Parts: sequence; C-alpha cells; structure tokens
Amino acid sequence: MYDALTRGLPKGWYAWHSLRIRARGHPDAETDFVIADPARGILFVEVKGGHIEERDGRWYSNCRQLEQPPRDQANRVSKANPGIERRK
Repeated sequence: MYDALTRGLPKGWYAWHSLRIRARGHPDAETDFVIADPARGILFVEVKGGHIEERDGRWYSNCRQLEQPPRDQANRVSKANPGIERRK
C-alpha cells in the first residue's frame, strides 16, 4: 500500500507509514498513513484489509467488530495535534 501510495502522489507531496504522533498533554496516537501537501496540509488515513462493512454505526473487519471506527482513529491522531484544522 505504501509503495503504491507514494508512487501515485503528486510532486511535492510526502507520505509516512505507521507514524506515531506525540503531543504534550495527549496520549500517543498512531495512524496508518500521514500524507502531507505543503500547500494544503495534512491528511490522516486509516487503512483496513479484508471484508470491511459498517452496520448500524458499528464497523467490522472480516465479521469482527473493530475496537474503534476508522474515522475515530484518524480524529484521535488529529486531536493530538491541536494546530490541525479538522474537516468532516
């Protein structure tokens, strides 16, 4: 996934895989991918494998409920960085 992602990014964009984010006053957070465009900002991406589905507000991977929905995982990382604007 990382190789395909980095090959497909526009010139000047950057990507990191499994990046642990630390910020004062917040617990450590980890995200699958961080993509940065110096002109636009940062995107946190959670990648799931297998059969992924959402039912009644709960997320499942291969029929097993995920501990946290993917969006919540990405938001947790962005909240560890209070200077980052969050978009829904």
